[in-house]
Amino acid sequence: MDNTRQIPVIVVHKGSQKYLKNCILCAKQHGNDRILIGDEKNRDMCDKWISHTECDSELFDDFKKHYIHMSSNSEFFELICFQRYFYVYQYLLTHQLDECVMIDSDALVFENVTGALIPEGTQMASCWYEVQKEYQWSVCPHFTYWTKEGLLDFLHFC
Repeated sequence: MDNTRQIPVIVVHKGSQKYLKNCILCAKQHGNDRILIGDEKNRDMCDKWISHTECDSELFDDFKKHYIHMSSNSEFFELICFQRYFYVYQYLLTHQLDECVMIDSDALVFENVTGALIPEGTQMASCWYEVQKEYQWSVCPHFTYWTKEGLLDFLHFC
């Protein structure tokens, strides 16, 4: 496997907040291929911009039919959080990409993300808390590596 391969960094965001601009700029400064799945408000923030409407999918429509809201956050917010995974998968599928790193729009990447950072055979990698409560395991999606197959498996699980 090629450890020098560039892994694209994908951000999903609606709006044009300053932190999004900083996110995209920082990823660029560290040599990353950046993709922004966004709306008209942030069209000019990234060279590789695509409208979120081009990433709509029947998979997400099906997910919404079965979603049961159980979070203390609003249902609107939680659906947006889930929807980004579906957007990213659709982008990978449409653009024939096999892998990516998805980051939150308020996260910064201080590394050129290449295959050298990802162990061979990995389908998903994410941040997690080293110290966790018994019977509780939390993973943070704010910086997550995905293969297209791994992401599809996750979406079917959802």
